[in-house]
Amino acid sequence: MGTLNAYIFTEDSDILFNEYRSNNVSFKQPIQEDDGLRSFKITDADGYVFFSGDQQ
Repeated sequence: MGTLNAYIFTEDSDILFNEYRSNNVSFKQPIQEDDGLRSFKITDADGYVFFSGDQQ
């Protein structure tokens, strides 16, 4: 998975993903589902990696 700087739990990853996408956020990993976890990663301007997900 690599180094993560923060995990953001959300009730619905699709809503947060679409909000970020509509604001031209660059994704390190697009939304995906693996073992019941729907998640994605973004990197901020300082290089910090944020992982966001929810349990399906």
